[in-house]
Amino acid sequence: MQHLVDHNDLAFIYEKGFRPKGFAPCPRSSDGHINPQVTRLYLGDNQFVSVFHVKPVYYETITGHWRPLSEVTVHHGNRKIILHPDALSKMSPRFMRWLQLRQRILGTELLFDSIGIQPRHMVFSTTSTFFPDPNAETTTVDGYSMYSSNSNWNTVHYATDGTSADDSSESLDSRTEYRFNGQWYICRVITLFDTSSLPDSDTISAASLTVEDTANSYQNMADTTNCFHAVVQTQATASNTAVGTADYDLVGDAIDNPTEAHDAGERLDTSGGVPGAGVDVTWDFNATGISWISKTGLTRLGIRSGEDITDTPGSQGTADRNRFMPYSADTAGT
Repeated sequence: MQHLVDHNDLAFIYEKGFRPKGFAPCPRSSDGHINPQVTRLYLGDNQFVSVFHVKPVYYETITGHWRPLSEVTVHHGNRKIILHPDALSKMSPRFMRWLQLRQRILGTELLFDSIGIQPRHMVFSTTSTFFPDPNAETTTVDGYSMYSSNSNWNTVHYATDGTSADDSSESLDSRTEYRFNGQWYICRVITLFDTSSLPDSDTISAASLTVEDTANSYQNMADTTNCFHAVVQTQATASNTAVGTADYDLVGDAIDNPTEAHDAGERLDTSGGVPGAGVDVTWDFNATGISWISKTGLTRLGIRSGEDITDTPGSQGTADRNRFMPYSADTAGT
């Protein structure tokens, strides 16, 4: 299923004499918040018009697309929303949680086909959140392994071991950088989560990695690989409570196709700049990413830059840097 605009909004716009050239169901605000009650239409010549509703009119599918909420509801008003029995097979779990919370704020509950079953009674609503250990680590760790100061890209990119590592700073460091002195630097983030408490009988329907950006991220590369990917570790690290130089080549492939457009958080696209201090960045995992989640031990994830993932060095001859530095678990108050 692809994005689909609400046909009532289209009819309304046509009645007003507009002829839209494109549309965006549930456009995001500048702060990243979703707006399931809004349809934005492109009229051409950089002109847009938006149709606002009091109630939500869109839902997010399990594939990350936005479609009319009427597809999965028997009735949807502002306070009373009744879902089709098969809505769970179409609606993303995170949108279901959002919709459930919205209804509770209004003092009501979601219903299924008028029979009064409420989502809070159902096992599918279970959500688990995990963090790496802060210092001193006992089970898991987060940090980065780095190779620095070599003029040959292949030497830096294909190295087995890094030249330094850090697991105690208050920020992580995922980076591809070329400096004026002709030296390459690559940093790869490693972050472990103890997910062994997940019941073995559970089915994991959705998973994501979320980090918060600091004020130290930086981007000035001019190529098309200005992005960062959530990745899996290809094998166990030497230590589950420390990040070392030997971990440098263990940070593996991305969960998504590195050449596709930014979609639903699967890539952090920095072509327009880095997110900024205090902004949450979330990678929503596809089926491959979900398969990385361990119900019996540690889930091993990481972050790598687009240049690093695609083996595409940025422009040389000038200083170029694509650097993402989110907070680590060692940040005070985390």
